[in-house]
Amino acid sequence: MINELYEKVVLFNELAGQPQKFDAQTEVFWEWVEKQANLIKEELQETLDAIANRDLVEVLDGTLDVFVTNSGLMDILSKAKISVMVAGNDVCNNNLSKMTQNPALAKKTVEEYDAQHVPCYVERKIVMDGIYPREWYTVRRVEDGKIMKPYGYTRVSLGKYVDGGSE
Repeated sequence: MINELYEKVVLFNELAGQPQKFDAQTEVFWEWVEKQANLIKEELQETLDAIANRDLVEVLDGTLDVFVTNSGLMDILSKAKISVMVAGNDVCNNNLSKMTQNPALAKKTVEEYDAQHVPCYVERKIVMDGIYPREWYTVRRVEDGKIMKPYGYTRVSLGKYVDGGSE
């Protein structure tokens, strides 16, 4: 479903006159990137305003507008030969690596953050895997519930998806 929506954004951009190729080494590319990022910023602000007003219809509208404008930026990057979707898959897999089925790792992670004076706690979830329940552990920051990186976490390297980038 998301792929179909993304493809409609790509078609819209083509019909709207967006170049079909970009060279990331040119000023034209950076002008398009900046313009698109400013559109995302505008749509995000409208979404935040709708949230403040508790206007669910406008929150939905803003959420979809953020998706469309962000997809537009992804399209620009893709047209500059950046492997956005493959990189996105790596980022999603890396995010999932922040969760563990090892309670001892979660406990050690909390201890490491406590030593840094960042209070955290372990959240346990049961997720069904077919007919079998699986326990998952996530370390969250007390202050705001943010999911924290586990002890031994390895960051995803996105440089390999950009010409001239490094691992």
